[in-house]
Amino acid sequence: MQLTNSLKYVILVIRKGANTMATISLRVNDDELRLIQAYITANNLNMSAFIREAALDKIEDDFNLDKERIIRARDAAHTGKKYTFDEAWAEVGV
Repeated sequence: MQLTNSLKYVILVIRKGANTMATISLRVNDDELRLIQAYITANNLNMSAFIREAALDKIEDDFNLDKERIIRARDAAHTGKKYTFDEAWAEVGV
């Protein structure tokens, strides 16, 4: 896919409650805009909901990765070989 330098703005209006509204603008080039529009049309989606869900899914995935990394490190700490103070110094040659 050849990307062009021209950019389009996709303006998303996200409403939360009756009194709160946030607007997010997103820069995409012509090819990206066509791809996004084709996808949401083919899947009968709403542009705003699609972008919002994609962003929230990314955040959730990153949080899950961090949580999994922490769990793996904790498990490794509990299953790894443990050294006494003297053994640790002997291991490094002091």
